Amino acid sequence: MIDTFLYDPPEDSGDVVLQLASGVSRAASGGVARLRGKPLRIETPTGTLGIRGTEFWGEQSADSLLVALLGGGGVFVENASGRTEIGEIGHATKVDAPGQAPSPAFALTSEQIEAALATVAW
Repeated sequence: MIDTFLYDPPEDSGDVVLQLASGVSRAASGGVARLRGKPLRIETPTGTLGIRGTEFWGEQSADSLLVALLGGGGVFVENASGRTEIGEIGHATKVDAPGQAPSPAFALTSEQIEAALATVAW
């Protein structure tokens, strides 16, 4: 669901907030990530993703969130319990339950990345 979408490149301003209640997603941040402050966020029940000129994949299930960096400048996942930055392509973080901090970034196998990508159409 789109919560907020303001994009004004000539003024170098904007604010984009998306809501993901459950399911899988794949996105690339595009021009909005080049704006001052990189104002693109995706809010889920278990954490918020901050996107920085990035292509990423994510899955929000009933109680957990898994996010993988596929390309670009990086993504972070944060909630009230902590924050994890993912800066290396092919790495991910997981929030196992609401209220738990995101795990440290970890490498995915090529098979795990292929399986994740098979869940979405691009």
